[in-house]
Amino acid sequence: MQRDQATASGVEWLRFEGTVDPAVVQVALVHLERTTFRKVADRLAQKRIFRVATELLQNMLHHGLPQGTCTFSVHGTQERWVLKASNPVLPPSGAHLTARWDALIAEPEGALRARERDALSVEVRSEHGGGGLGLYEILRRADGGVFYDCLSFDNGTAVVEFTAHILTPHE
Repeated sequence: MQRDQATASGVEWLRFEGTVDPAVVQVALVHLERTTFRKVADRLAQKRIFRVATELLQNMLHHGLPQGTCTFSVHGTQERWVLKASNPVLPPSGAHLTARWDALIAEPEGALRARERDALSVEVRSEHGGGGLGLYEILRRADGGVFYDCLSFDNGTAVVEFTAHILTPHE
């Protein structure tokens, strides 16, 4: 895991490439929480960065192919932080995620909140214990500044890519 390197797009605070497991997720989130506490003055922006990172990493952990190579990076400037996540998935999973994503981004903010409340009120959980709210959280916390793509390959795999931009107000 690399961290704190200057790039043309600001400072690269975190970069990971490899297989994601719970220990990697924990180390990445602890590092990111400490970094945002030191580098981002706005507490709401700190929370947004952390929550979007949590959902992106959980998505890779729960939905990525076992032993697949995932990438996760966080860049920051004074105006915005950019979180990028990429992980291999089976094509049916990628198609399902794309359909769900397309439905969510078509919803107005108020409808998104209502759908999130409805999902929370249902007792049904996924096989990994989640309530299916990760995409809602990513969209809401990044103020809609999220780009998604799913690339399918002839070898029977696909890659899901998210890029989330979070504005960081400054004094």
